[in-house]
Amino acid sequence: MDEEKEWQSLKDSFEGLKHLNILNAINRVDTTHLRRLDSILVPNDFSKPLSTYLPFPESIDLIKDVSKIILFSYPTQVFAAYENGKLVLTGPTNMGKKKNQNT
Repeated sequence: MDEEKEWQSLKDSFEGLKHLNILNAINRVDTTHLRRLDSILVPNDFSKPLSTYLPFPESIDLIKDVSKIILFSYPTQVFAAYENGKLVLTGPTNMGKKKNQNT
């Protein structure tokens, strides 16, 4: 039997859905695949909202006059939805590899 990594024995101790959502988002996997990884990113502090752990800012002054817009990041595979420049929703997405997209 493979030796279990230290974090794997600790991962089931993370409390609640909030922690799991943060772990899934920053590691860009769902819960099933998170358990299969040989290493993961784990923040020191789980007390902040999910958006704090993702790459988009809470607000963008440049788009404050745009009623609604959704932005995607290929490198981080994350989306952000803004209303009048304020972040209203963010989370992981899977857009595939950029080279595989049809033009």
